[in-house]
Formats: sequence, C-alpha cells, structure tokens
Amino acid sequence: MKLSYNWLNDYVSLPEDVQETADTLTLIGLEEEKIQHIGASLNQIIVGEIRTVFPHPESDHLSICTVFDGNKELEIVCGAKNIEIGQKVAVAPVNSSLPIRDEQGKLIKIKKSKIRGVVSEGMICAEDELGISDDHAGIMVLPPDTSPGISLSELFCSYQDSVIEIAITPNRPDATSHIGVARDLSAKWAVPLNIPAVTTRGQIVNQGKKFTISIEDPNKCSRYVGIVMENIQVSSSPTWLKNRLNAVGLRSINNIVDVTNYVMYEWGQPLHAFDADNLKGSSIHVKSFDDTQEFTTLDGIIREVPRGSLFICDDEQAVAIAGIMGGENSEVSLSTTTIMIESAYFDPSTIRKCSKQLSIQTDASYRFERGIDTNNQLIAAIRAANLIQGIIPNALITETIDLHPAPKKTLELSLRVSRVHQILGVKIDEEWIIKQLNRLEIISKRSSSGTIECQIPTFRPDIEREIDLIEEIGRLYDYNNIPSPTNGISLSSSPFSNWEQNKQKIIETLVGLGFNEIYSNSLISEAEASQFGDIDQMVATLNPLTKDMTTLRPSLLPGFLKASSYNKNRNAKGLRFFELGNVFFSNEKGTFHKGIGEQTNVLIGLAGQRHEDHWLSPSSKYTFMDAKSLVHSLWVSLGVDHRINEKIDGYNSLHYYMGKKYLGNLSQVSKTLQTIYELDEAVYFAEFNVQLIHEARRNIGVPTLKKIPRYPGIEYDISLIMDREIMAGTIETEICNMGTNLLKKVCIFDVYEGKNILNNKKSIAYRLYFSDPNKTLNISDIEPIIEKVVRSLNKKYNIELRS
Repeated sequence: MKLSYNWLNDYVSLPEDVQETADTLTLIGLEEEKIQHIGASLNQIIVGEIRTVFPHPESDHLSICTVFDGNKELEIVCGAKNIEIGQKVAVAPVNSSLPIRDEQGKLIKIKKSKIRGVVSEGMICAEDELGISDDHAGIMVLPPDTSPGISLSELFCSYQDSVIEIAITPNRPDATSHIGVARDLSAKWAVPLNIPAVTTRGQIVNQGKKFTISIEDPNKCSRYVGIVMENIQVSSSPTWLKNRLNAVGLRSINNIVDVTNYVMYEWGQPLHAFDADNLKGSSIHVKSFDDTQEFTTLDGIIREVPRGSLFICDDEQAVAIAGIMGGENSEVSLSTTTIMIESAYFDPSTIRKCSKQLSIQTDASYRFERGIDTNNQLIAAIRAANLIQGIIPNALITETIDLHPAPKKTLELSLRVSRVHQILGVKIDEEWIIKQLNRLEIISKRSSSGTIECQIPTFRPDIEREIDLIEEIGRLYDYNNIPSPTNGISLSSSPFSNWEQNKQKIIETLVGLGFNEIYSNSLISEAEASQFGDIDQMVATLNPLTKDMTTLRPSLLPGFLKASSYNKNRNAKGLRFFELGNVFFSNEKGTFHKGIGEQTNVLIGLAGQRHEDHWLSPSSKYTFMDAKSLVHSLWVSLGVDHRINEKIDGYNSLHYYMGKKYLGNLSQVSKTLQTIYELDEAVYFAEFNVQLIHEARRNIGVPTLKKIPRYPGIEYDISLIMDREIMAGTIETEICNMGTNLLKKVCIFDVYEGKNILNNKKSIAYRLYFSDPNKTLNISDIEPIIEKVVRSLNKKYNIELRS
C-alpha cells in the first residue's frame, strides 16, 4: 500500500521527518517497506524544447534530437517513440544527476556518451526516471507554454511529495486507505483526526433518470448504494488530482474515474462509475448466473466468467463483474453526460473466489477480499459526488439509492483490565486504555461490573475477541515500552513440550533408521482423495484455490506416493521416506471444527532396492519383512514395543493396537495405486496415530540397566512345522511367555517351505538364548524347558517338532 505524505497530512498533522512517521507506522504494525521522494532533487533537470528529430543512421529505434535548453542547442540520442518536434521535455544535461538511485544506492549521473557512433549530450527523461511515477511508456511531455531553461524543481514546486510503502497484513483492511492509516497515527500520537465532511448539496428530487436496485442474495451483497449525477463533462483531471494518484502509482484516466480511485485510496471503499445512458432499462440487479458467462471487461478482454460469480446487471445485460472490474459496454467516455456511482459491500469469499478463477486482482478486489467497512458505502459515494461537483460546478445529484437488506450489528466486547496486565506483562492505567480505544473509534466506557465495555466499529472486522483488543492496546502502548524481566526465570531443560519432544524423538529415530523426511501438501484433489476411502467421509474446502486443492487429505499416503513417483522418475533406486503431519476426516464430535476431525499421523514408506548394486553385495528389493522390522525398530527406540500388539490382516498387512485402541497399519500398496502413481515395484508403508504413540510413551521412565552376566549363556535351536496361516511372531510370543526366567531372547533364523513339507505347512526355525546369573548352563538344564514349550505349542496350535 502506497501512502502519499502530502495526502496523509490532510487528515493528521505529520512531522517534517518522513522517516519518523515511517518508523512509527512500523511500531504500530504497519511495516514500512520503502520510502520514495517525488519531485525532490529536480533542480538539475531543466526544460528543453525539441527543435529537430532525425532517425539514427545505425539504428531503427533511436532518434537524434536537437534540444534547446534556453541557452544553446544540445544533440541528444533518444529511444522514445512519442518524441515530436516542438515538444517541451525534461532534459538531464551532462554532469547532472537523476533523482533515482542505482543498485549500489548512488544517484545516477549523466555523462557524455557515444551511442551507436553518435555523441549524446544528455538525456530526455521519462516520468519514472525522474521519480515522479512508474510510467516508462515514453518521455515526459510538459505543457506547451513551459519556458525552456527553467529547472523542473521550479516547475513542480507544488508536486514535491514523499511516498511511504507499507506492508498490509490480511487482517487490516482498514489500513488500505489514507484515512485508516491516519486514524492509527492519530491514536498513537494523540493528535486530532481531520476527516473531510460530506454533504448531498445540489440534490434534486424527481428529476432525471431514476433506478431501482434488487439484490438476489444478501449474503453476497449486503448493501448497494447508487448515486445518479447529471450535467457531467468528462475531461482530464485537475493537476492536484493527477498528482495524488501518481504518488500512489495510479495512472490518470479522466476526471470521473480518477475521483472514484481517489475516494478508494482515501476511504478504502472501492467505487465504480457507470455511463447511466448506456444502462438499459431502469433497474440494477445484483445477481449470479447458473452457467458460464462471456463478458468483455474495461480492458477490452473477453473473459469466460465461471457460474456462480456475482454480476451487476441492467434490465438486459451484465455491465460489471461485481467487486472486480466494470464492463466495456457501460464505461465512462468523453461523451458521457450522466453517471451512476456504485458503492457496495460484496462478500469477501465470493470476490476472492471469482478473482482467483479469473486470475485478476484489481485495487477493488484487493480490498473487497479483505473485508471493507460495511457502513461506509453511502459516505464514500457522497464524497465522490462532492469531489465531482468541485471539479464540474454544474454537476447535479439527481438521485441517491441505498439498499441495505442485511445490516451488520455492532459487535460488543468486554475487556478485563486484569487480563490486559496479565497478557502484556505490564500494568497500564485504565483511563489511558479507555482514551486510546476511543481514539481508535472503539467506543469504550467502564461498566458497573468493573470491565471496559467496547463497541467495535465496522471498519475493524479483525477485532472479534478480547485478545484482539489487548493487541490494539499493546500496539499503541508500544511493545518497546514493555520491560523484559530477566530475574527469577527458571530455564527448562528442554525447549519443547512433552508432545513436541515425542514428535522430535520420532523424527530423530526415523532419520537414524535411514529415512528421509518429506513434506506434502495437506490439500489434494477430490479425484485423488477418492482413491483413499469414501469421499463422503472426507473434508472439502469451501473456496479451493485450484481444482487440485479441493479436499483435505485423509491420509499421508497420497503425499508419499507422489514423492516416490517423482523420485523414481528421476532414477532413484531405493526410497525410504517418512512424513509427520495432520490428516482430516468427518467427525461428529469435531476435534478440529464442528463436524471435522483432525489427528497427527506419522507415515513411513519403502520402495525399490535396499542399496545400490555392488560387485561384493548384489542388491535386492525391499520386502514386507523389511518394513515390519523397521516398524519394530521404531517401537524399540521409542521404548513402547512392550505396549503395542500386532494383528495379521491378510497377506502383507498388519494392524497395530495399543491395548484396544487402533494405532495404525502396515501394508503393501495396492497394484491399482501403483499403476496410478507409475510405480513398477512393490511399495510398503505404515501409518500410525502420533497421539497414541505419545500416550504409550508416558511414564516410560528412565531405562533400567542390567549387569553384564558373569556366566556364559547357551543357545538352543528348534525347527517347528506349523500351518502356513499361523504368524511366526505369534509363536515367538508364545515361546517367550512359556519360557522360564532363564529364557532371555527368541529370534527366527530360517523359514522353509518345499520338499518334505506338506503344501499347507511351513517350517520355521527359532533360536532360543538362555542364561543363568548364578551358574553356567548345560543342555540338561534346557531340555525340560524345550519339551514343555513343544508340548504346549502342539496342544494349542497342532505344531510339531521337525526332526
């Protein structure tokens, strides 16, 4: 947002030092990005008169000009297309400096130079080269009665200005206007705010063209004001108006359009002027269409406007895309004599959606998208009418229409002074708080209950809660005035909460296991989301940015598959990825929002080769058991392996539980998804609820260290024949539970199916490790335990010892 210093000074008394004001704006949350001085340092630039123009012999786009500077003629090479004999132009002679700076921050100095073999004794300047505006379409042409030889600082003595460019956050639509910024400065400095008065002088009833207004949907347009004016004479704008618009980067169009732009930058209310004689019939309709509309906008471009977009229509046709751009069929031209000034409030989400779909952002849509003042439409329209009457004395206001079907109630909030002290960390006088809030036009007074009762003005839609009021107090009090206590602070041993520590532990563990972390977008397309469950159970966005970002992800799997496909297409051999992020789903209780559930998940995934091919170690593909082993390593590293149970769910699929709570699953990606994401090798993934992992890690305590055994242990191998459906891990758990305290570890070291084994059977070999802290064990100590284990397994699972 560009602010003209002269313009801003109309509403609040400013110090001479522009930087002081810019620093104050930054302190109150309106960060200064750049300061530009207009019309300054023009004393070295003089007026010249073009006497001759010849084409350059060595170039088809350069001209050789003879320019009279009041004393002598200069030969200057120029590339502008709009140069003509007799023009009065701005000339920077040799050894002068332009009022703009180069990349090193130095003023650009003009030197005598040879251009394509012709010596140039200066430079004929465009407006941007003089720091007057951003216009570089051609050289700056001065009024024909300007005398050659005088300096531009003398010519533009009334046009010296400074422009402060500030960053506007999305929650401060009021700061997109000079009055809005002046209001903040007025409150900060405790100086008067001078707002221009408006009046409907010259209004004539029952004369001229009349209109009625209809609004199809008050949710999309809650107010529409129209002012009809006659005796209009469209011409160029007066110099003061051009200068103001140039300062904020706007090109002058004509006196009517310039006034509407002026009021937009003054009040923050976008306006549009229609040629009333080109409006068919006597009605204005604010409505949308059920199908796509072809519409030609003011810039002459034919646009396909999506269905549901809001239009302004007369009795026969659309004449503007509401809140974005007017139509060519009703624009103000030199022949216009009657206008209708439109001032309306359009729903921010409606304008934002249409603007994104059309890839258009105008000054008007920029403001409507953020949410303008809902009560400012009539004031802004009358202000524009008054300015037009000041420029065109015979102009008459013949009709004022104000349709307001959905007035917005004034929001009232209670503010506790004790809460202000608690949040800001400093005691602030209650009377000072009330006075400052009133300066912001937040009507405030002390109630009998001890709180401060506040009425929030409609131009501050960002103030919705008590904490927002406290933020306003902090801005005006100045955060730099709040002391930073350093005594008595107890430093925590960790910068993270337990929740954050657990997430960090998961990340560190997976990185240690050789995984690479990925980040994927939480928004996916509806078509993609349908591949991962019932689309009716998923969460759709109300105003998607694009058709590929319509649905909140129900799982982290889409992001992993996209990342895997992207890397495989770039010849990555082996993939180990993980992601920790939020997923969303329909939920009656609504952990995230009413009807919407949210939880944090962690996903790990494998695909491709274990490692690169090497002559000493031939590569092999990742398997389901690799994935299962890595999941188990994660549980062990997190110290929760004893609290988590697994349950088989078909081939290459496991479910994990913490007690009766479902933790997540490990599975192989389906062939269908492999095809969709162009993955030609088996892909394995596991996805778990991080909140349940967090619960499992509670009270795990400090690990207990055991003494190294004094006596050697003994290993005993057994090979068991069992049904193929029986899980090897299930039997491992049974062996551990049936063994005595001497049994320290059980592991699988061989699986066999084939010759001498029935088709529906398999042979699994287990290695059991026994140890006694008091003596050295021998086989006779172990064999009774083995016999007991085999008998129990045979009885429970019909398992036999393989001979």
